[in-house]
Order: sequence, then C-alpha cells, then structure tokens
Amino acid sequence: IGGFADGACAEAMNIAAIHGCNVIFVLAVHPLDADAPLGTQLGGDPGERARALAIPVHRVTSDASAVRDAVAAARAAGGPHLVIADV
Repeated sequence: IGGFADGACAEAMNIAAIHGCNVIFVLAVHPLDADAPLGTQLGGDPGERARALAIPVHRVTSDASAVRDAVAAARAAGGPHLVIADV
C-alpha cells in the first residue's frame, strides 16, 4: 500500500480522471506490508477510491499473467485505470 496511502497518489488519480489521462496505477496489496497493516493505512478500500473518481478497477492475484491481462485490458480501453494485485 505504501505510496497509495500518500496524498500525492490521490491527487494524481484525480488529475488523471479529470483529464482522461492514459495511465495505469498498479497497487500491490501485501498483508504484511513493511509500513503497517492495510487496515491502519487507509480508511477504506483502495478500489472504492478509484471508483469514486470513475476510474475502472481491475482486481487480480499477483500472478504475472493475470496482471499482464489486466494491464492489456486497461491499455485497450484507454483513460486511467487501477490494477490491484493481491499478493
């Protein structure tokens, strides 16, 4: 989660949503994150933050082919997307 909990990421997602930027945000969710457990870093689900900005969310396992497929789908659709990889 690390950088996703930072305000800069929220600002970047907001700008991408406003301007329709072709950007893919990739978030690796690890239950034993080095900073702190997931529940203590964010006040909600990361996907809900993206959906609130009308950014499509692709939730996958950390399997490389699943991540690759989600990124390919996001590229094909255009605009900002969030790929959440559960480790």
